[in-house]
Formats: sequence, structure tokens, C-alpha cells
Amino acid sequence: MAVVTWQNVFWTLPPLAINTMLQPSGSVCGFDIDLRTYLCISPIVCAADSFAILIRFLVCWIHLGSPDTAAHATLAARFPGPSQEAPNTQGPQALEHLPFARWIFGFLLGALPAWIKLLSFKGVPWTQAWGCMFLVQFVLIETLGMLQRLDRSPPTTGLLTFRTQQMLRFVDWLCGKIALVTHFMLSIWFLHSLSQISTFANWLWSRSPDTTNVGIAAFSTMAAFPGIVWVGLTLFIKGRNFAGNTLFMTHTTKSLIFLFALATNIAWPVGYSYTSALSRRARNEQTAIHGIGWDVIVFVVALPIGLSVSIITERLAIFQWWKEHILFCQRGAPRSSIETAAWTFTMFLSTVVLAVLWYAFRYEPQGTLKPSWAEVFG
Repeated sequence: MAVVTWQNVFWTLPPLAINTMLQPSGSVCGFDIDLRTYLCISPIVCAADSFAILIRFLVCWIHLGSPDTAAHATLAARFPGPSQEAPNTQGPQALEHLPFARWIFGFLLGALPAWIKLLSFKGVPWTQAWGCMFLVQFVLIETLGMLQRLDRSPPTTGLLTFRTQQMLRFVDWLCGKIALVTHFMLSIWFLHSLSQISTFANWLWSRSPDTTNVGIAAFSTMAAFPGIVWVGLTLFIKGRNFAGNTLFMTHTTKSLIFLFALATNIAWPVGYSYTSALSRRARNEQTAIHGIGWDVIVFVVALPIGLSVSIITERLAIFQWWKEHILFCQRGAPRSSIETAAWTFTMFLSTVVLAVLWYAFRYEPQGTLKPSWAEVFG
């Protein structure tokens, strides 16, 4: 038995994530079907989508009478058009139509060994939970596909009452909103965790602790007030439209920027008191670094990088190859769809980068165990 290094535990996740991302999953949590690949990089989104799938399948089973017909109806709701295939299969998404290759290289040689290896580890419950979220969605969709082949009747979602269909769309909408908010809040927490070891925060504190504290807190506090309005508009006014999931993708990150500011300092008096308290405790350098590191990393480093990547990604859509093979946008897609695809691609990149950094710098191997036979799986 040996401890589980960060490399051991981290490299079990990419095969599970890739296996799910390359699956023909259809519309994930009611979002635009073209966004399915990059959305599935998030285990939170996968878990929410799995819950929505189960709810829809059980409701269809109750109303339609058989599991195979319910599976057919569930998949029909996830794929637009009579062919029940995604309309865009450019780039990596084309692998969705190669089931033999996906099962051999994606599952049997990739996800399955990684899952067995991950289960053998002791002391890594959260990583095992992430892996389980990826795998459950994969198993659910593949099971629905197998049940669908037993049903020879045409899709029967039209037999559901209008109220039932509205309820199921609301479940998709709600699961998508909760998943994205949770994902981005976890991303902010990861940034906060990484900021506590930031040499940049240490340098900034050493230059001018009082000015730095007050300046950053003031910026965060003033951003909190428009943040309240922005979040309200995004989550409530936009949220009333069940078809607004695509718009929500664009606005969620912006909303959470302000939510972060709101959580940091709710109002100017509170923020000023907070920074004054830090200034009075200037002798405790580590406390001050932790206090300002949160603001510094997010506002000065991470957000400009993320916004720049998103803007550059969107501008590169002038090249047809980039738009179709990287952003997975169809020909003639409106600007709003391209912007949403760029945000989703940025979410994909930021999730990968944050995961690598967190496991490399914040993962603690103490208390973990790895059996010797796990080396057989790489």
C-alpha cells in the first residue's frame, strides 16, 4: 500500500470525462444541443443532467406504460428532428457516430480501467464522486439507447399532456441553472484556494498592505450593487423563459462575478470595516495575505484571462473551420449562439486548468492509500 499522489488521482478523471463528452448525449439540461460536448466537462452538469434524465424517464414510463417506449420518448426530447441525431457533427463530435470506437477506446480501454483504479483508492471521496457523476450519465444514456432499440413505435412525446411537457421542461431548466451556478461557485472556491499560495498576493501585500486592502475591497464593494440588479435580471426575468438556457450560459459567468463581489463585501461599511480589521492585524502577515488573495487572484489575474480567452475565441469564429470544429456552431449560426459557444469553450478550458492547478498545488495525499494491484491499470 502506498499513498495516492496527485498524478495518480488526477489522471483517473480525464478518461471518464472524455468518454462522457464524446457520447451522443443530445440536449444537456435543456441547453442548445451544440453545447453538449463542452458542458459535459463539468461533473456537476453531468449529475444534474442525470437527475433530469431519470425524472423524464420515470414520468414517461408512468404515462406511456412501458420502459422501452419511455426510453424512446426521453431520447426524442433530447434530440431535435425526426432522425434523433445531433444536427452538427463536425470535429470531435463526429466520433459520436462511431459507437464501436467509442466503446473500445473510450470505455473499455479508457473509462472502465480508470474507474476501477479510482474505486481502489482510499481517502479520495470527492474525486470518486466526480468520477461517479461522469460515469452515471454515460450509463444512463447508453441504457436508454439499448431500451429504445426494443421499441419499434415512433417517438411518443406528443402523447404527454401539455402540462406534463411543461413540467419536464421546467425540470431541465432548473437542473441546468443549479448546475451552472454550482459549477462556477466551485470554480471561484478553487481560485480562492489557489490564491492562498499565490506569490503574487504575497508580493502585493509586501508592497503596500493598507492601500491594497482598501483599494481592492472598495472595488469589490462597488461592484456588488450593480451585481444585485444583474443577478436579479438574469435569474428571474430571463429565467421565466424555458428557452432561455442559451442566454443563461452567456450571463451566468458575468452574474457570478458580481455574486463574488457581493459575497466578499455586501456593502461599503462592511467592506471598509473588513479592510480596517485587516490593517489592524498587519502583524499577522499570513492572515492578511489570505484576506486579499481572494480578491487579487480573481479580479487582477483570473477574470481578465478568462474574459480575454472568451473574446478571442468568439473573434476567431470568423474562420469557418474554428466555428464548426472548435465551437461546434452550424453554418449561419446567429451571433448570440457564437457568443454562447465561446463562453462554453472558455468554461471547458478554465475547468481543465483549474483542475490541474488544484490537484497539483492543493491536493493533500496524507491519509490516502493505493493498493499495489492498481498499478495494473496504469
